[in-house]
Amino acid sequence: MLGSVMSSSIPPDGREVLRRALADLLPVADALEARALRDAAEACIVVLQSPGRLDKRTLAPLLKLTHEQAAEVFRQGARESTGAFRRKLERSVARAEAEAASVQRVLSEGDPEAPS
Repeated sequence: MLGSVMSSSIPPDGREVLRRALADLLPVADALEARALRDAAEACIVVLQSPGRLDKRTLAPLLKLTHEQAAEVFRQGARESTGAFRRKLERSVARAEAEAASVQRVLSEGDPEAPS
């Protein structure tokens, strides 16, 4: 989700792309009764909707938390599912974990003591 949209500042079109992607998580969080995922996604949306310049380091910690929450929700769903739905959830886990790692790299830029 963060990927190429993130530079030192998030442009308005990048904000909208991120906002829509996060909004897509809300019904998933509700259906799976994943309050922590919903709260994390909503916090990101609030920050994205704030006026003025938005630096990547402002949003990145919330976005990382959202991806980590999503990975956990999808992981739990995969454990409880079978067949094609389980495979889809497993792919979602991998995607969410990759996004969290990508956000961690953004957070680590220029920080020699940050974990990679």
